[in-house]
Amino acid sequence: MRPAKKEPLTATRGTPAGEGGISVIIISGKGAGAFAGSRLVDRRGRVKGKSAEGRISYGFIAAEDGETIDEVVVAFCDEEHVEINCHGGIVPAERVLRSLGDAGVVITEDTHPDAMGIAAGAIEAEAFAALREARTAVAARVFAGQYGGMLSGAIRQAAKQLDEARIDEARQALVALRETAGLGLALARLTSIAIVGPANAGKSTLVNALAGYERNIVTDIAGTTRDAVEVEMAFLGVPVVLVDTAGVMGAGAGRDEEAAHRAQAAARRADATIVVIDANRPLPCGYAVGKGRGVVGANKADLGVCETTLASVSGWGGPVVAISAVTGTGLEQLREETLGLLGIGAAELGSTAGAVVFTARQLAHVNTAIEALGRRDRAASEALGECLRGA
Repeated sequence: MRPAKKEPLTATRGTPAGEGGISVIIISGKGAGAFAGSRLVDRRGRVKGKSAEGRISYGFIAAEDGETIDEVVVAFCDEEHVEINCHGGIVPAERVLRSLGDAGVVITEDTHPDAMGIAAGAIEAEAFAALREARTAVAARVFAGQYGGMLSGAIRQAAKQLDEARIDEARQALVALRETAGLGLALARLTSIAIVGPANAGKSTLVNALAGYERNIVTDIAGTTRDAVEVEMAFLGVPVVLVDTAGVMGAGAGRDEEAAHRAQAAARRADATIVVIDANRPLPCGYAVGKGRGVVGANKADLGVCETTLASVSGWGGPVVAISAVTGTGLEQLREETLGLLGIGAAELGSTAGAVVFTARQLAHVNTAIEALGRRDRAASEALGECLRGA
């Protein structure tokens, strides 16, 4: 009797073709896990191999000849079901699919009807939706981890601790989860950061430097920017939109005054503010901002600093960072201080490999559980159950 012919692996899209944040490609068939593991490599090109069932692995997908194709997050659902999360857009997904086809995988054209191979509950469903809209590699990595069960596992562990009357342990675990929410919520949306300050302080130059390319018109003429200009980018992996506003030129009327009003309105709407001042010149007469409004970027510090100016801005209540939009000095610290205003510090950025709270619904249930624990109330267990069920 002839041995049964081995069925080929198949690959199909888990998300519609288009310009989404993340493209999901599903590999199905016996040996899918081993095959995907053989194509997953680290930054040095070393094969990582398959992960255990139900686990997530981060790396790069490689072609048969070893060429690195795209940065990916791979969900090893089981031996016959693997999901490759690559960058959004048509081109990255097509390159990955082409490499799979070259290796003998049968490519099907229809979108897979169910890309929820690992998902079993509300949190995983929320993670999958967030993964499809992820704007940065950090966001994709975090949401893929939650899709793979990191957060739901942490919630179940806390519920088990409650059942075993290990109240203090459960509370500590839930407080730690709550502290991840600043990062998780920021990754799931575009955080708005207004760039404000006196005219000709270098706001547009700073936006260009932070973006890594020339997006705004930059001249030596004060007041070049009159309307707010929005530029999307990432601060240490956190998706943000910088709103470059008109400079405040002092007392005046008409067009300049209207532009200043629009700048003030943008600052009020923003989640955080970067106040850009010229560090080597006195501030314009009467210029000031309210205390605690944001981070001060003391720009052009490479040209020297005016001690009177630095003393003035130090009294505004926010952190002051000496920067140069031209040389790049201080920009990394500026990003860190700005994220700090949003409750995202080094500890939160270091938690991207673990459980992360990333929706307002999840945070509300975690807060309810923590408050109930303070009263020794059974509502804590109910809140955790509702978090898992999606209530």
